[in-house]
Amino acid sequence: MGSDDTKIRVYNYNTSEKLKTISGEHTDFIRHLVVHPTMPYILSCGDDDRIIMFDWDKNWSRVNSYDDHEHYVMQLCINPKDINMFASASLDRTVKIWSISTAKSSANFSL
Repeated sequence: MGSDDTKIRVYNYNTSEKLKTISGEHTDFIRHLVVHPTMPYILSCGDDDRIIMFDWDKNWSRVNSYDDHEHYVMQLCINPKDINMFASASLDRTVKIWSISTAKSSANFSL
């Protein structure tokens, strides 16, 4: 779960035990998190206009940051037809389409 204190907390689904707190990556409220359905990634977005991708197989380290938005990023959605892409919605009045990648960090399309 993400929160207004800029931290992401990871819990065990079955026991509710807190496993990890990720801090220092976002600098403002975290608005949304999405878990990738097949890869070990979590994407987060927030009021710092950023999207950050974490890899839980690499001790929850940041593996990419997507920074093309000009205002708060409010929601993320992984494409169910192509799980290598995701969309983001921002208060900059755009929806951007991205590739899930550890190398590329700019949007493919902007609507």
